[in-house]
Amino acid sequence: MEPWDPCRPNPALDGRTLSGAILPRTLILLLASRSPRRKSILRFAGLRFRVVKPKGVREVPKPGESPSRLVRRLALEKALSVSRKNPGAWVLGADTIVVRHNRILGKPKDPSEARSMLRRLQGGAHLVWTGVALVGRGGKKVWSSAERTKVVFRKLSDSEIDLYVRTKEPYDKAGAYAIQGTARHWVRRWEGDYFTVMGLPLQWILRHWNRLPQGRGRGSRPSGPPSANLSRRSSP
Repeated sequence: MEPWDPCRPNPALDGRTLSGAILPRTLILLLASRSPRRKSILRFAGLRFRVVKPKGVREVPKPGESPSRLVRRLALEKALSVSRKNPGAWVLGADTIVVRHNRILGKPKDPSEARSMLRRLQGGAHLVWTGVALVGRGGKKVWSSAERTKVVFRKLSDSEIDLYVRTKEPYDKAGAYAIQGTARHWVRRWEGDYFTVMGLPLQWILRHWNRLPQGRGRGSRPSGPPSANLSRRSSP
């Protein structure tokens, strides 16, 4: 059997989200992110969306700001920056960081920083925090959260790390790795939502999206891949 790809569009949905809601074609989400992973997750979930780049958001922590507050604030700032110019739309913002021993790891700037991050992560557990915000009515309606997943890496050799940092994969991702890419072979287990590690907590999004009057659907839950519910302790 062909392995299930979490980023591949799900033909079983046929106009529904994974939760079973039937969405009218006029309802389109604005995604305040250009991340390819976030776009592929929304496509897989059956959500129609359009990308609008947020502007004026400085992705730096404030003094003493915790990881959860940081990602939640940045996700909200990104969503609000798009919502102000699109007051009639619902806007989704997100931000992801990796935390190891209370140190925040963002996106590496160069191979040296990527190598340093991976050496820090190998052989132990780290936390992936993704902030998410759903904003509507020009900012008058707001849902936001900070979601966390624990990931455990096996030990990595220097040669494995060196080979990896020579690829393009580490450089636009928090913690310098992609769990759906080559780095999936390093994961011993995760505890939480797999999609939080990819950059969007899918179950949270569907739960809140389907609370909208336009998103409530009829009919039964569609059949999907057996791994569609990834909010559990798992190994790849």
